[in-house]
Amino acid sequence: MSTVSLRYLAPALTVIALMQPCHGQNASELEKPDLPTAGKAGMVQSAVSSPGVQITATNDASNVALKFSTKPIAKNPIDSNQPGMSTWYSWSATAEAPLKKGEKRHDLLHQDGWGNSTALGVNYTYFFTPYTPRRQSDFDAYCSTLREKMFIEDKKKLPDSSNTADFAKLREEINARGCRMLDFMNYAPSLEEKARAARGGPARGGWLFGATAKLAFQNSEFYTPDTLTKQDEDHRPWSLALTGGWNPTLQPNLFLLVHAEHRRSYEEADEATRCPVENAGTIVTCVTGAFAPPALTKNNIVSLEARYLLSKVAIAAIVSRNLRKDVTTVEVPVYFLGNPDTLFNGGVRIGWESKEKKVTAGVFVGAPFDFY
Repeated sequence: MSTVSLRYLAPALTVIALMQPCHGQNASELEKPDLPTAGKAGMVQSAVSSPGVQITATNDASNVALKFSTKPIAKNPIDSNQPGMSTWYSWSATAEAPLKKGEKRHDLLHQDGWGNSTALGVNYTYFFTPYTPRRQSDFDAYCSTLREKMFIEDKKKLPDSSNTADFAKLREEINARGCRMLDFMNYAPSLEEKARAARGGPARGGWLFGATAKLAFQNSEFYTPDTLTKQDEDHRPWSLALTGGWNPTLQPNLFLLVHAEHRRSYEEADEATRCPVENAGTIVTCVTGAFAPPALTKNNIVSLEARYLLSKVAIAAIVSRNLRKDVTTVEVPVYFLGNPDTLFNGGVRIGWESKEKKVTAGVFVGAPFDFY
C-alpha cells in the first residue's frame, strides 16, 4: 500500500472503528423487520451489504475495504392489532485503499470504489415492509392444531413402557415451547403460511431506499512534457448516489437494486514513454508515465443489479452505464466460500466494459463483523 493511502486511511479507521457493526438479527419470535439476507450478500464496498473487511484482487490491481455499521433500528407499529409499516434502518461508514495500483483502472466498476485512490464513505439504508395485524383467535386455533400434531409425532419416540405421567410431561414440554414457525415447518407445513399470516408481523419482502456519499484522496504523478520533470498533485474526488431496492414477497431470495450516482473524479492521462533530446556525449534516460495532470471529469452512472441466493451460493449480475462516456460495464460476482452465517463474503468476480472490450477477473475474500 502506498504511503499516501496509509496517511489518509489510518485516521479514518480510528474514527469509524468507534462505531458498532452488526447484522441486525431478529431479536424475538415475533419477527422484526430486517434487511433480507439477499441484501446483505454483497461486497462491502456496495451500498447494500453486510459490514466487514474484504480484500479484492484482480488481474489488474487489488484493494482492501472495511465497512462499519451502527446498530440497526427495527420498529413495528405500536398497535399490533392495526395494519401499518415495519421499518429497519442503519448508518454505515466505509474506508478503502489500494494494495496494488492498476496501470489504468476505469471507474465504472462501482464495487471497485475509487480504483487507485483512498476513499471514505457514509451510507444510510432504510428498509420497509407492510405490517400485518395479528388475528389472535385464528392464531390460537392453528397453535392448538400444531400442538396436537407435535404430541402425536413425539409420542412415537417415547419408549413402549411409557405411561400416563410420561404423556402428561410430554404435553407440558410441548406447551412450554410456545408456538414457533419452525415447529410449523417441521410438524405442520401445510399450516405454516396460514399461521404466519394470522400471527401478524412484518410481511415477507419489502422495499429499500439508500443514500451514499464518498470522498476520495487521490495523489497523481506525471511528467512535464518539455523538461520531463516529475510532478505530483493531490485531488479530492467525490460522489453522491441514491439506491432503490425491492425484495419480492414471493421470491425472498431475490433482491433487485437500482443505483444512480453523480461522480466528480480526476482521470489520469494515458501512459507513454518519452526521452529527452540527445546531446553528444551524454547518456539519455527515458521516462514512462503520464505527461499531463489529471483532468476533471463529471460522470452520471446508472446501475441495475440483481442478486439471488441459492443454498450455499449467491450470484449477482450488475449492469452499469456511464451516461457521459456512453460506456457500459457488466459485473458478475459469485459468492461461493460462504454460507448463511458468513453472508457470502468470498468468491470470484468477472467484469467487462464496452469501451476497451476488456475482461477483468478476480477473487475477493473477507470476514463480516457481528458483535450482537
